[in-house]
Amino acid sequence: MTKLIDAFCERAQEIVQVLMCVVKHREMKWRGMRWSGHVASMEDRRGVYRVWVGKPDGKRTLGRPRRRWEDNIKMDLEEWEGRYGLD
Repeated sequence: MTKLIDAFCERAQEIVQVLMCVVKHREMKWRGMRWSGHVASMEDRRGVYRVWVGKPDGKRTLGRPRRRWEDNIKMDLEEWEGRYGLD
């Protein structure tokens, strides 16, 4: 009987840990969304806004331009459409 109770308690602890990870993940996503809304409402002169938009002032680096998050998403969509024939 005690083995059954111990097994149940271990399983319950595992479930609690998984649920805590889910809750933390949702909270991180929520905070990210709140932060992006805050940055979107900033003025054009603010440094954080310029970096978020992808238009910082200053010199450009030598070589190929760095990819932005938006560029990566576009490339992934093009690859997905080509691979699976979606329009």
